[in-house]
Amino acid sequence: MKKYQIKEVKEIYNHAGSKAVEDVCSFAKEAGYEPLYIRQRTEDTGKVTLIRNQWGFFCDWFKALSGMEKNSILLLQNPFKRKHLGRFTLLKIFKKLKKLTIISIIHDVEELRLSYYRKFSTKEFDFMQSNSDYFIVHNGIMKKYFLDRGFKEESLVELGIFDYGLPAKGESRAIDKKADVVIAGNLEPRKCPYIYKLFDIKNKFTLNLYGPDYDEKNKSDFVSYQGSYSAEEVPYILNGRFGLIWDGDNIYKCTGETGNYLQYNNPHKTSLYLVSGIPVIIWDKAALSSFVKENNLGITISSLEEISEKINTLSEEDYDKMLENVKVMADKLKTGYHTKQALACCEDKIETKLV
Repeated sequence: MKKYQIKEVKEIYNHAGSKAVEDVCSFAKEAGYEPLYIRQRTEDTGKVTLIRNQWGFFCDWFKALSGMEKNSILLLQNPFKRKHLGRFTLLKIFKKLKKLTIISIIHDVEELRLSYYRKFSTKEFDFMQSNSDYFIVHNGIMKKYFLDRGFKEESLVELGIFDYGLPAKGESRAIDKKADVVIAGNLEPRKCPYIYKLFDIKNKFTLNLYGPDYDEKNKSDFVSYQGSYSAEEVPYILNGRFGLIWDGDNIYKCTGETGNYLQYNNPHKTSLYLVSGIPVIIWDKAALSSFVKENNLGITISSLEEISEKINTLSEEDYDKMLENVKVMADKLKTGYHTKQALACCEDKIETKLV
């Protein structure tokens, strides 16, 4: 059975964008999924550019789908971030014509991540539900959400955690800047308001921040901004005892649209911390908290005020054990273990159905 995957690329940059999407493409290719390219021709604005891009999308989709062998598997990464002329129609036609089996790996559910929700998101989700056969969801809690939305249980496969491709490279952390906690990501105040409330926290801990758009007006002896790095560079730069998984506008619990989303999704920064060799601190109501506890990859908290006490009361023996577990998990993440396992599970279901 032939296996294919759709890969979106910006022809002008020759990449698809996000680290998570790129890694799925890479690991799927290693698992035998031949990439079929859908290209964005230009980022210029205007009607002529729009027509050029949309006609290009149509031609690429037609070429990709028409060239597939019958009875093949097609891997899609959902949701798509932009409209593609003819995508819905061509997928429906060629799915039937070529007798394709479609696997969708879910990166985000925009109806749960309300700050990113648009009407197009509902159309995307409904089309995916109607036209894909198997769905790789983040975790058990997201699986329940899909079941409640009418998905069949046999069509759902849990990923567990996102992998994080990383080539071998020497250690480069500056030990003298090691902090209790690191936070990596977009540090823009509107996106991560809780960060700017850490300056007033009662139980202090040292913190290293990494990422773009940090408001450096905020000063503290406990907080140090370390700069912004690419997804490939930052794992070798992060320097701290724990990486923090938190979101929203509150230091006592994860609230707001982004905070609520933690109850369903697998934050990609969790994988970043782990491949960096750093255990994590995660909100105890986050969907991924059970994975962290089961694999002893860090500690859970209900409030950021608990961090200092939990770190200070953790024995060196217990912390060293976490480091050992993190190293084992990091080796899996770097080689795409969870992505390949989920794809293999889908393939087993497909083979069983054909028998």
